[in-house]
Amino acid sequence: MIRQFWNWRLERVPDSDLVQVSTPLDKLVMSRDRAGMMLYEWRTWTRCYAPHGFDFHGKTVLDVGAGEGETVELYRLLGAKKFICVEPDAQRASRLRENSARNGWGAEVFEEPFSMKFLEREFDFMKMDCEGCERILLGTRVVFPCVLETHGSSTTEGFLKMDGFSVVKASENSALVTNAVRG
Repeated sequence: MIRQFWNWRLERVPDSDLVQVSTPLDKLVMSRDRAGMMLYEWRTWTRCYAPHGFDFHGKTVLDVGAGEGETVELYRLLGAKKFICVEPDAQRASRLRENSARNGWGAEVFEEPFSMKFLEREFDFMKMDCEGCERILLGTRVVFPCVLETHGSSTTEGFLKMDGFSVVKASENSALVTNAVRG
């Protein structure tokens, strides 16, 4: 075992460069980079990717930029039941499929860039962290609860001009914006 924290365990996967992150619900096999990012970002995600007052129990989440399943795990721990995952990176999408099968998530995984066709699916909440694809939504009517990572001040400003969006967290080059329930 490498480390134990919260109620989680982090272990090396023998004969590979992967690690296993065991949470109270699941076991995720991930690259060291993604596992490290998950651990580093987890507290921010619980505050910012899960808006206060939004009930995820039994909900369907559209996870754009789903990685290897790290944010699916966040929403599972919050009670979400169905996942539509968009991840254009082939290696991450492959691990996401493996983690879904290993843990019985039944996630629908799309190994392709985000496009407007995904908004035709039935979902209750969208998380979008896809390095620029959020610009596609500018100028559209976003009527579903979501949290988006925006890149560049003009993109952030564009969302803030849209009905109901506010900044959850900002840094020099990016921001998290949401139109979901805030407390």
